[in-house]
Amino acid sequence: MRYDSTEYLLAFAREQVILAGQMALKAFRHVNGWLKENRSLVTEADMAVQGSIQEAIRRKFPDHQLLSEEFSAAERPDPNSEWLWVLDPIDGTEAFASGLPVWGVSLALYKKGRPVLGVFYMPVTQEFYHAAAEGPAMLTLFPGKPEEQNRELRVTTLPTLTNRTLFCIPSDFHRKFTSDFPGKQRTMGSIAAHLCIVARGDAIGAIFNVHCWDIAAGALIIRKAGGELYELATGEPVAVEEGFAGQRLPWGLAVPSKKIFNQIKPMLTPRL
Repeated sequence: MRYDSTEYLLAFAREQVILAGQMALKAFRHVNGWLKENRSLVTEADMAVQGSIQEAIRRKFPDHQLLSEEFSAAERPDPNSEWLWVLDPIDGTEAFASGLPVWGVSLALYKKGRPVLGVFYMPVTQEFYHAAAEGPAMLTLFPGKPEEQNRELRVTTLPTLTNRTLFCIPSDFHRKFTSDFPGKQRTMGSIAAHLCIVARGDAIGAIFNVHCWDIAAGALIIRKAGGELYELATGEPVAVEEGFAGQRLPWGLAVPSKKIFNQIKPMLTPRL
């Protein structure tokens, strides 16, 4: 099998996030962490996961580059690298540190700025979300009966919003927006998990204001499930690759369709 085949690359990504996720799971509820300069939390597990995946990529694909959340500005690779892996070692670090189950390892691969694959593994719930540029978005459950382990993901086709419709929000949403959304607004602690919840059809949307490593995998997963990510201000599709230099991406909405985007956007008013 060719090293640059999607099948080989996806198998490699799957192996690495599961190994790293199980490593992080050993530290779950026994977390040692500290605050970075931007006041966000990083833990020893974040660094261990990053180191494990970085070394695996270096050994297997020496011509590939890695962009990770915990890299300093000096460590970040050329954003125009031909092969670029984008890693969030633990998406949902605050949840991880608080003993909450919604967190995971997010890894994506881009070639010349275009997505090749995206995977997200949640060790506590044993959920593995994955997609490749060619093929559907999938959820694999571990453990489980063979006939139940794999299912294709599709966004919801519900045409209207009700008081039971789920909308995923970040923890600081109440400080950034007022909302007239008629349904349930919930934060799970991980933007990658939020995107996967939309991709599997259990939420109508997710709002975010993040860096590329937070959504590099989830963006492909939701798009292959039939949804899209739109910039909140412009309504244009979110270009994940525009964040490869490390800057924060604009506010965005992950939704099943442009029709749903147009329904939700007027319900959200930015606070001054």
